[in-house]
Parts: sequence; structure tokens; C-alpha cells
Amino acid sequence: LQMEAELKQAPENQALSVVYQPILSLADQKILSCEALARWQHPERGMIPPSEFIRLAEEGGLIAALDMWVLRQACKQTREWQKTIPGAADLKVNVNFSDKHWAQTDLVDRITGILQETGLVPGDLILEITEKALAENRTLAAGLPGELQALGVQLQVDDFGKGQSSLELLACLPLDALKIDLSFVSNMQEDATQMKIIQTIIQLAHNLGMKVTAVGVETPAQRDRLEASGCDFIQGYLVAVPQGCQQMTDLLRLAFANPTQNDKERA
Repeated sequence: LQMEAELKQAPENQALSVVYQPILSLADQKILSCEALARWQHPERGMIPPSEFIRLAEEGGLIAALDMWVLRQACKQTREWQKTIPGAADLKVNVNFSDKHWAQTDLVDRITGILQETGLVPGDLILEITEKALAENRTLAAGLPGELQALGVQLQVDDFGKGQSSLELLACLPLDALKIDLSFVSNMQEDATQMKIIQTIIQLAHNLGMKVTAVGVETPAQRDRLEASGCDFIQGYLVAVPQGCQQMTDLLRLAFANPTQNDKERA
């Protein structure tokens, strides 16, 4: 209970921050987007792992407020990068959204308000939703994705292949992209079956008009095999570790000033 109370006050106490991890396009070797990730620096316990405080936020009913706080910070920062870094005008931002949001009737209005407040174009926002949200919350199938699509916001399924998503929902919902779960990427070189699964996911997504991002990419060999399999984007330590705002600003300035550099040099 004490931790929940402290987490609730973390934004006001400036203990909560957002870091960013870039996502690289394999087609042109340019940074397409940055994923916004929350971090909690506890005054006594130090850095609290996201897996711990996200679970705490969900159990304590704080996750909706936390996600909205991250969304506002991420949209504001991305718009600042677009305006101040030459070549970054089309930069996008990925924000994770808990399945707790989908029962909120004013969700689209709240997202619209944040976009208007920060000046970010709706098409530059990518909301990441879980397979669990697809499988368990039928609100998704009741028009909400269509409202977000009409607004211009993109929807992406996170950690695809790990959960229990319905292929029927993938076919009928207006989704823009899938993220392949990192467990497949980390084992694909040692396990031929994992590589075949990745190739199948890529083909499935492309057949449905979706793009594919592979996460957890750490080596040039992984990148090369994913590129040969038709994967669109990669994210992981090969590109860059999650960066604070100033570090990310420096990385973006370098990346857009030297667009021909490969992803290893950018990192």
C-alpha cells in the first residue's frame, strides 16, 4: 500500500521519467520511431524494475493514469524533436497501453486532447496493445479501433506470438503492425523452428497489410536474417539501449545528420 501511494505521487515528485528506445527501418536504415518506456527512481529503493511497478500500477488501479502521463510526456517530447532536429519531422513515437484502458468510454477524447495539447499529428502516434487485450476485451471489437483509426492513430500488437491472440480479430480489426515477441528473436539462430515461426508471422502480417517489428535484436547476424525474411523494422540493443531525453536527442541528431550510417554505428 505504501508503494502504491508513492507510485501515485511519483510524477509530482519527479521520481517518474520516460526513456526512449529507437526503432530502425530495415528498408532505409533510418530511425522510424522511438518507444516510450516509463522508469521509476525510488528515493530509497533506487530504480524499481518496470516489471514490478507496472504490475503494482495494474493491481492498484493506477495504470490508466500512468499510461496517460507517459503518453503526454512522449507526445510532447516527440513533437519537440520534430521541430528542433533537422530531418526528424516524420519521427513517430510508440506508447504502450494497458488493456485496462479499453473499457473507458472517453479514451478517444482523452487521446485527442493530449495530441491537441502537444501538437503531435495523430499519425505520428503508435499505440501498442497486448495480445491479452485482443483476446479478452471485446470492447476492441466494438468500434474503438475504428475510432482511433479515424483519428489517425496507429495500432500495433505487442509481443505477438507469446499470448493468445485470435487470428479472427487480427483479420477484422484495423491494426497497422505486429511486434514479434523477443523470445523468438533470441532463439532463432539456434532453433530453426523459431526462425520458421518468425517467417510465418511476417508473411501473415504482410498478407493482412501490416508491418512487422522484431524486438530484442542484439547482433548483426540476427538483423541480417530478419531483413532477408522481409521484416520491416528492428528494435533492440543493436540499434540502441533505452536512452534518457538528452541522450536520445544526441542520438537522433547524429542519426539524422548521418543517414547513411548503419545501425551499429548509430548505437
